[in-house]
Amino acid sequence: MNLKPGENMPENASSQAKPAAPKALGQQLTYQQVLESIPGIVFLIDAKGRLLAWNRNLEEFAGIDHEALTGIDLTEVVHPADRVNIQKKSRAILRSGHPDSAEVRLVTRRKQRSPIFMVHGSRVCLEGKKCIIGIALDQSAVKVVEQELALARKMLMERNESLRIINQLHHRLQRCHEVDCVLQATLTTLKEYHRLSRFGIFLYTPETRNFSLAASHGFDIAMSREGALLPSSGSLTGVALTQGGLAFSNNIGLDPRLDPRVRQILLERGIEAALVIPLLHASRPLGSLNLIFDKDPHLSENELNTLLAIGAAVSNSLVNVQRLKELQIQSYQDKLTGLPKRLLLHEQFGRIADDMEAQSWSTALLLLNLEHFREINHNLGHAVGDSLLRHIALRLKALVDKTQGGRLFRLDGAEFLVLLPEVTAIEPIMDFAQALLDTLNKPFETSSLHLEVSGNIGITIAPRDGNDSRTLLRCADIALSDARQQARKISLYSRTLDHHTGEHRNLLVEIGHAIRNKNFCLHYQPQLDLGNNRVVGFEALVRWQHPRLGLLLPANFLPLTEMTEDIHRLSREILHLGLTELRRWSESGQKYTLSLNLSARNLQDERYLDDLAKQLREGGLPPEAIELEIIESALAGQSQNSIRLLARLHELGIRLAIDSFGATHSSLALLRHLPVTTLKIDQSFIQGITEHKEDAVIVRSTIDLAHNLGMRVVAKGVEQSETLNLLRDMGCDLIQGNHYCPPKPWREIERWLSQT
Repeated sequence: MNLKPGENMPENASSQAKPAAPKALGQQLTYQQVLESIPGIVFLIDAKGRLLAWNRNLEEFAGIDHEALTGIDLTEVVHPADRVNIQKKSRAILRSGHPDSAEVRLVTRRKQRSPIFMVHGSRVCLEGKKCIIGIALDQSAVKVVEQELALARKMLMERNESLRIINQLHHRLQRCHEVDCVLQATLTTLKEYHRLSRFGIFLYTPETRNFSLAASHGFDIAMSREGALLPSSGSLTGVALTQGGLAFSNNIGLDPRLDPRVRQILLERGIEAALVIPLLHASRPLGSLNLIFDKDPHLSENELNTLLAIGAAVSNSLVNVQRLKELQIQSYQDKLTGLPKRLLLHEQFGRIADDMEAQSWSTALLLLNLEHFREINHNLGHAVGDSLLRHIALRLKALVDKTQGGRLFRLDGAEFLVLLPEVTAIEPIMDFAQALLDTLNKPFETSSLHLEVSGNIGITIAPRDGNDSRTLLRCADIALSDARQQARKISLYSRTLDHHTGEHRNLLVEIGHAIRNKNFCLHYQPQLDLGNNRVVGFEALVRWQHPRLGLLLPANFLPLTEMTEDIHRLSREILHLGLTELRRWSESGQKYTLSLNLSARNLQDERYLDDLAKQLREGGLPPEAIELEIIESALAGQSQNSIRLLARLHELGIRLAIDSFGATHSSLALLRHLPVTTLKIDQSFIQGITEHKEDAVIVRSTIDLAHNLGMRVVAKGVEQSETLNLLRDMGCDLIQGNHYCPPKPWREIERWLSQT
């Protein structure tokens, strides 16, 4: 404070002031220095509010020199709007003696600014009179910080809202396998976004190069009708798709980018602003999200980024739906001939079986195999072979279409199947089979060549030989083999042709003894990571060391075992053998994963899950080192209890793989409900990718689909280096097959690893 000798003291004190003693003067100067060091305005006022003393900060702020400040009312530097409040506060402090504070705007005589100060005051007594000593601290910086914090909080809340909206949209879209589902999920999400009240979803039609309104919210009937079609050129939608980014208009009436017809529709409804979000995939237009506003919404950068993210999520989902549809078509329809495939036969035969039972009639299946077709492909080339197959399909279909309800399928390269419902006698079936062979015997003209083709036919009758398509195909295949071996061209299935029936009964009896006697062992087939050419894991394959028949493969005994309760005991034995080996790997520092095959019966057995969890716990094994494979056909039609069991396996950290993916009609549906981490593509597709374009397309599409759904892909049955190289180019993750290494006992695998 400016408490110089004889200055700035109360009047009754200054009139009697005497020269200070040197010691007192030193104390006064020290006191003055302390107050001057305080970062704020320090003042002393009497009960009437007059300044008695102050520091230089007040002079500098107010722009008033020392002499002019002496004795003035402090409220002269207080903003007029705050003077009454500061006077009340002063009287209260003088009366009660309790300190108080207030936010006050101080002013200067230059009136350049009115910053906010936090003023703190306390009552003091000076020569018996009540005074107030106070300090005023500039709060301008604090207010700026508070404003910045409020803005940051607003931005954070917007960001959290954006993340919530985007996460909800992703969650909804994950369950979508149809375009209508994508549209509904997008509508629901946009309606929840508080900034949006009217919007439309448009889908692109390549044939017309227009955008059609597919769904909307907040559009009236006339608007939905008149604005249902947008051109790709001369429209704001077209601009967004061309630029590959948001297209915004805040003055629709003057914006030349809008289609005149659309502009008129919007202006009639008082709409002044519009924003178009493009739906694109690899620069290919899919559609757009068109948002309209009564006035400029002044969207923040975060909100614009959120809308872009919504557009990207919807675009990805539309692409996935398209790929699913393409895969369905490829799975059900033979690309070369246009005929339905094996999968469609399996899917439709259930309904045929129901009709047979209800109407008490029979159905015949005629399995036709072309002779020497492989030689035609080999000698004349695949182009000639493909052309010949198309001609054969047309000729056979023309004959089948003349029957009552008959259908023609292409099963494999040189195999066709004819399904004849409502048959009542064997003779007409045999006659029709002969007619099929006769039509084949007529020469085919293709690529300037005259080709003659012959074939064999195996016939089976339902329900006499079986009630499901797989059993009947097996019976037809047995009859076909008989027709070839006996050179009779046509053979009707009978149980006497099935030479395995007696042996099967013997094996059923012996399986239980084999489990007790530890006659089962595991062979291991390595899985190669195509990204780094390293072995990362092994599939464990069970073998039966039969004392009489030698080493039996699973196909010889597993189907039989699954018909009995022994499947549970065998599954636990396989689990024990596999985890014991995995523990040895772990103890020796080998971090391989182990794939174990899961039976459909295991999905109904809670004990299997308990045993697995117990063995993992006791062995100290990481759950992520285990992958359980279940063949795709076994998953179809599983109960909710089975699906819950798979979910529990997933919760334990164990990975789930669908084996032989693509081999049944249930492929795509499985991806909706199961916690799948890996797809193993069926070897029937893998082995044909170097020769058949349709197989290559299916495999490539499956790999892309799996990766988009966050899954990895394993290719089974790789038998050639050309196949391996093509799979690597397609982006396949892992392969296994005899070309790389056939299944072997672990001791032989160890030697193989040391030499690789």
